[in-house]
Amino acid sequence: MATEQVQVIVFAETNLDTRIAFNTPLDITVSAFKRDFERVHFTCLPDIGEIQVNGLMVKRKSCFYYLSDSLPLKYAFPGTRRTWFLHVEVRHLNDPSPSPQVVEKRLGVPYVMFLMD
Repeated sequence: MATEQVQVIVFAETNLDTRIAFNTPLDITVSAFKRDFERVHFTCLPDIGEIQVNGLMVKRKSCFYYLSDSLPLKYAFPGTRRTWFLHVEVRHLNDPSPSPQVVEKRLGVPYVMFLMD
């Protein structure tokens, strides 16, 4: 009888204002999660193009904390084996110059373009 791998659901929001929910193995490292997230993001949102994940963060007591690549992601969520919430810092792979960066944010009904230096 094969052992079933335990999965958790991850809700991730990026600095591009994209949001994705998907399942991932409980024992995944931050480094492996970054690669998986890049693939899933492109599969779900191909119009945005390919991205590179620069960092994963968790929020604790109103502060965001970066997670190191070698960390098993489950250690950032002690006692929580059902749902994880992450902020993901990404950049477009096809963007030759990251600055100034145009970021599209949804504010209310219309889309507003912000030019960020």
